[in-house]
Amino acid sequence: MSELVVEKGKFKWFYLKNKKGEYVACVATGHAKDGDLIFNYSVLNKDKDEWSRKVARDVAIGRIVAGRGQPINLPTVPPNRTVKELILLALKQDRYTPSRLKEAAKFWLSEGQAKRREAKKHKPVVTVTGQLSRKIGEV
Repeated sequence: MSELVVEKGKFKWFYLKNKKGEYVACVATGHAKDGDLIFNYSVLNKDKDEWSRKVARDVAIGRIVAGRGQPINLPTVPPNRTVKELILLALKQDRYTPSRLKEAAKFWLSEGQAKRREAKKHKPVVTVTGQLSRKIGEV
């Protein structure tokens, strides 16, 4: 396991919602001394917990600090993929990922892909005169 750089402000995180728009998980990332990006998560236990962004974030970061981070090797990031997408793809494919988190990851990936396709169609373009226009229907 990579040795961690544990400094305040060195972690990033994001929250995931399910199809109903309810928060179900927090995924945190940090960097190891060798440059690897590592991540871990916390998932809401719907039967027993009330959602708290702070608690979810602290649990996810705490798991990284405790040395239970999962590495993502950044030099192998394929083109046109974000780090967030890579993490969510890894979670979606991991057989140990809780089903609630796996479903939220699948939902985000499907929604995100649809939004990116739509954004490509309506990409802002600066014309020769410097005015902003939009390419409608062009890819």
